[in-house]
Parts: sequence; structure tokens; C-alpha cells
Amino acid sequence: MVNPNKTAFECAKRELMEENDVENIHLEHFGVYNKPGRDLRSWIISNAHFAIVSEHNLTYRQANVDASDVQLFSIKEVLNLDLVFDHAQLILIKRDSKGEAVILSVLGS
Repeated sequence: MVNPNKTAFECAKRELMEENDVENIHLEHFGVYNKPGRDLRSWIISNAHFAIVSEHNLTYRQANVDASDVQLFSIKEVLNLDLVFDHAQLILIKRDSKGEAVILSVLGS
């Protein structure tokens, strides 16, 4: 959730740290998802961000604060996940300079 005295970007950085124990990485905003009814619990507005994290930083990842688990998935596995609401739309797949697919996992805030 976005704190009233912080930007959505600052909250995305905080969430990444709180939920995955990962910090000091490249983070970018890429979209706002606000369609009424997209989340059955309430009208939720998500500011989507993606993080570029080095493999070295992922070595030390761990579930933290309000997360019970943190995992890495292959692209094939991600495309077959049964995700809730519109979360499949919040996954961005790009190609790196070698043409290999890279999933940019999204942080909602």
C-alpha cells in the first residue's frame, strides 16, 4: 500500500525490501492498473513497477516481513501459473540483447 507521505515509487522500493529482502536495484514504473472490478476484494489501483536485479542480489533473497515465501520461476513456469485477478497482465516479458526472454516481475504498490 502507498503511504500518504511517500510516492508510489518509494513504496515499491519499500515493498521489494519488505517482501524479498532485496534492495539497491534498478526499479522502473511501467503502468497503472485501475479497471473497476479487477480485484474482487475492493477497487484497487496498482502502480506497476519492474526491477532489474542481478543474480548476485537474488542469492540473498528471503521472505521478509509480510511474505511467507519467495521463489524464482523459469519463464515457462511463470506462463503456466494460475494467477489471481488480472495479475497475468502485470508480467512483462522482454528480450535481452542476446535475444533471450527475460521476465520482468512486477511490484504492485
